[in-house]
Amino acid sequence: MAEEKLFGKYNEFIIVLLGFLLTGVIGTYISQTYTMKNAELTAANKIFSEYSQLIGDRYFTMNQVMIAIKNDYSDADIKSRWNAYRSELQKWNTARSYNREMIKLYFGQPLWNTERDIHYFFRAWGQSLESANKDKLVVDFECLEGKIDRFLVIIHSFNFSFGKAIQKGEIGSNKDQSMVDKNPRPPTPCLIKT
Repeated sequence: MAEEKLFGKYNEFIIVLLGFLLTGVIGTYISQTYTMKNAELTAANKIFSEYSQLIGDRYFTMNQVMIAIKNDYSDADIKSRWNAYRSELQKWNTARSYNREMIKLYFGQPLWNTERDIHYFFRAWGQSLESANKDKLVVDFECLEGKIDRFLVIIHSFNFSFGKAIQKGEIGSNKDQSMVDKNPRPPTPCLIKT
């Protein structure tokens, strides 16, 4: 007695066709998922690298201004350091809007809010130094250096969180979806009226 085939005389053809279709659909899905994850990882690494560079450059040049003011360097040296800082500030401000939105898109709102905190601390620090320069106020450097030490902890934590998200694949479509409240903007710190 002949074995009855599910699809009759077209059984082998239908089985091969179904196998091809299922393999094609599943293979395409796997390939597309891998390609998307790889693209997200590449973009996230680029954002992390570029933003970390901007933070480092802005911190370095701002610190150079502070050292010059604190140690009564010549007016020419202070002016040169201000010019270097303003150049870095221009790069920061030019890139900020794009970087900020890419941080939110790829890493989520918690890191987006931390970026905001970093920006506003840099801004307050700069305002303190500018006020000392323009308004003849005196900067309490011990106070400011203590705030900068705490600020560096925030920066290191921020960079660690970037790296951890990348390492765990918690980027893009897998980013942190939690919502957090914004911190208040910091005041201009550590100024003493003369």
